[in-house]
Amino acid sequence: MHFVVCRLMLASTWCLCLAALPLYAQEPADEVYITDEPLPTAPASSPQAAPRRYAGEADPQVPRNQVEEPRALPSETEPFEFDGIQPGESSATDVRNLWGEPQATREQGGNTIQVYAREPFKQVEVTFSGDKVLSIVVSLNERFAAADVARQLDLMEYEPVSLFEGAELCRGQAYPERGVTLRWASPGKTPEDAGKHDVAEISFGRIEANHFLLRAEARFDRQDSEALADIGRALQQQPGSPQASALKARLLWRAGRRSEASDAIADAIQADSQNPEYLLLHARLLAETGDYERAVAETSHAVSLSSASAATRARGLVQLGELTAAGPEPDYHQPIESYQQAIKLAESMLGDSRASVRRKAAEALVDAHLGIAYAIAWGRWKMKAMAVEKWLERAEVVAQESLPSEQLDAHGELRVCQAALAACVGAQGLIDPTPWAERAMKAAQQQMAQTRDPLCRQRLNWQVGLTLHDALQTFQVRQEFEPALKYGMAAAHCLDQAAPGRQLTAADGYMLGRLYYRLGSLHAMRLDQHQTAVAWYDKGLPLLERQPDPEANLSQHGETLVTAAISYWNENQRDKAVALTSRGIKLLEQAAERGEIGKRSLSVPYANLAAMHEQLGDRVQAASYAEQASNLDAEAETIAGK
Repeated sequence: MHFVVCRLMLASTWCLCLAALPLYAQEPADEVYITDEPLPTAPASSPQAAPRRYAGEADPQVPRNQVEEPRALPSETEPFEFDGIQPGESSATDVRNLWGEPQATREQGGNTIQVYAREPFKQVEVTFSGDKVLSIVVSLNERFAAADVARQLDLMEYEPVSLFEGAELCRGQAYPERGVTLRWASPGKTPEDAGKHDVAEISFGRIEANHFLLRAEARFDRQDSEALADIGRALQQQPGSPQASALKARLLWRAGRRSEASDAIADAIQADSQNPEYLLLHARLLAETGDYERAVAETSHAVSLSSASAATRARGLVQLGELTAAGPEPDYHQPIESYQQAIKLAESMLGDSRASVRRKAAEALVDAHLGIAYAIAWGRWKMKAMAVEKWLERAEVVAQESLPSEQLDAHGELRVCQAALAACVGAQGLIDPTPWAERAMKAAQQQMAQTRDPLCRQRLNWQVGLTLHDALQTFQVRQEFEPALKYGMAAAHCLDQAAPGRQLTAADGYMLGRLYYRLGSLHAMRLDQHQTAVAWYDKGLPLLERQPDPEANLSQHGETLVTAAISYWNENQRDKAVALTSRGIKLLEQAAERGEIGKRSLSVPYANLAAMHEQLGDRVQAASYAEQASNLDAEAETIAGK
């Protein structure tokens, strides 16, 4: 095959950032510390819903999903036919019939290599596996730019993937669908060097699963849909590949498709049961189903494996801390020890010669600092606000100093803002969330502008929605209702955009229910807009009623029903208002019997129900509830007088 090329530069860049996305925590706490040593006190409780620190579109300031679909890539996967010879199909006889006898023949690694003279090339080497052509390597007499070669070979419609070897220098780029690899005359340090280095060799081979997998990794953070398609092609070429199954599981997990993710990671573990990375992801999926005991055990096992690198152990220790703080009985003291161990391990790997190891260590280091800030905020410590802000500042400094420059973008910014706002909720209003919320909105705008991929946008919407919900909660605690409403509406928009296609857990549903309820109460109590409030309550209450443990949050749920009933009453849905108030009172009575709240808390709900029955003409019921409210008020006055 003869071709002439003219020079044209091609620059391609990809970045892999496998950011670990944290889990739910549960109860907030009280006081923090500023010294290096924690000063523990007794745990406290709070009505705020603990945020999930994981991975988002925000309010109307953030671009919406009304974007064009990503460019459809060719689905053809067929080896390139060079001068009548096709790898995987042509035989030794076919080569001799078309090209004549080789100039030289040698054996290498169990394969036969024959050298041919084919003008205008320097030489052509054909590798045979048995009688079939395995690959063809064409050495060029002249040097040509990658884009020129790709254009001459009709490869411009395909997206290449950069190939790294040795000291992680870029040695060339491959076109997975066609089995074509362009090799540089001299290596480059980054994928961008594809446009700066000339092609010395062209390799034509069979379709390789590994090249699809490499491209999936390169697309991981900004082209989720296409990465998932690449993984599918890799599994077609190499069924059962544990690497492909594990990467598929991570993508599906981030997309909220947990059942499919569990199946994929199970396939990976079946093929490699002692791989610590696979076990860590499986543990996260277990935790999201509520099986924290197994999740903690599997995470601990992964960290203990001799095959786990220092960077992986650091990542596992961070995950162990997150799980300990997120379980049914959250502990915010023990995780700090895990985070400190992770910091030591990660710091020891920052000087590693391998860029991938340095990146993983840096990510674990940043997450460990963020984890400490979160644990302090949600635990009970001295000088809480100052300590939290100190650790958040440290996390930002570490990110700037140790993460690769391509990761210091909106993605990293949003990650830090997310963790900071989760800590703000735990600090119960002691930390002003305004700068973090504003930064999160800006980062969300930037990220949305950078991707058209529907899965990426769905993931970003979910992430930003959770982040802004945390802002809403903090502003409410601080009684700053205007920003609370602003960020709450933005959060609802994001999460509504992201929810379709996600497999929502019970915790997801409860979180959405609380968000919708908060928006309803803001419209009702601060704006006197009961019609709007009822619309939000109609969305939220069914989700709250489906919480998996009906005995949990009795007082909170009772208060929610009583509050919502006021708007339904004002909108003339009186039967529903009475029913909600009655059910709310029963829950509050149960909470009072358990000692979770004082009986005085029932005074207002009793008075509300008395007024409702009075206006409905049921004077007997009205008198009964009015008497109960009066008795509680009198009892409270007596206690106060003593």
